[in-house]
Amino acid sequence: MKIKLCADSSCDLPESILQQYDIAMLPLTVNMGEKTYKDGVDISIDTVFSYVDETGVLPKTAAGNMQEYLDFFHRWTDAGYEVVHVSVSSLLSSTCRNAVLAAEMMEHVHIIDSRDLCGGYALLLLRCADLIASGATVEEIMKDAEEYRERLCSSFVLNRLDYIHHGGRCTALEMLGANALRLKPCIQVRDGKLSTGKKYRGSEERATMQYVEDCMKNSEELDAHRIIFAHTNCSSEVREAAVSCIRSHLPEVEELIEMRAGCSIAAHCGPGTVAVFCARKEKRMPAV
Repeated sequence: MKIKLCADSSCDLPESILQQYDIAMLPLTVNMGEKTYKDGVDISIDTVFSYVDETGVLPKTAAGNMQEYLDFFHRWTDAGYEVVHVSVSSLLSSTCRNAVLAAEMMEHVHIIDSRDLCGGYALLLLRCADLIASGATVEEIMKDAEEYRERLCSSFVLNRLDYIHHGGRCTALEMLGANALRLKPCIQVRDGKLSTGKKYRGSEERATMQYVEDCMKNSEELDAHRIIFAHTNCSSEVREAAVSCIRSHLPEVEELIEMRAGCSIAAHCGPGTVAVFCARKEKRMPAV
């Protein structure tokens, strides 16, 4: 059977890359006040940031429910496809659980828990796309995904703490103290969950460059096939400096994807967030 690769919108890949790799996407729901939007379809992170600036309230994101997944998967199985669906980490969202419940009611649907988000999730998804293009079987793809996700190195640095304060993840005192010291925490993905790592200090550009330099330490151990640099509306100067730094440390990189994170990430991280997603040749990179 033909294989159809599917994902949810929290992989944050732009439409051009989804089309290039023939990936079908189920958008997550973003609720702002009384209005409901589909992530990556009829709302952008600019709208999210404007809403938070005006109201001081974070949008609410919602996972696709089981019926949505049933309808989504049937679109492809009814057309004769074997479905491989890669999901955002099951420890960060109920999206994966709902996809699994739907798959259990069907045949020819296989769920991969990325145990990651945003660019890390996207790297695993694109790895699966490469395998499908090479003629791999579903069993080979599932086995490879289990191994590859253990090599992923995923982290991001927050430029502002008011979004995680609105979300109840830090107190007002912690936010004020961090702002006074110009601290920008690094958030890491470890075993499918988020944890706080190193704290960077200084301007947005200075903190970003320190962070990227740390990510590129021991660059000879990194898989140079594909790296993702993601951001939430940081300046062009910061983006160019970060990408240049990555290339200087890893000039042999085959594909360096720069992408803007989607609404599900932006709603929790805020403007100016930067992230580097890569994989080691062997096992997981030490914490930044």
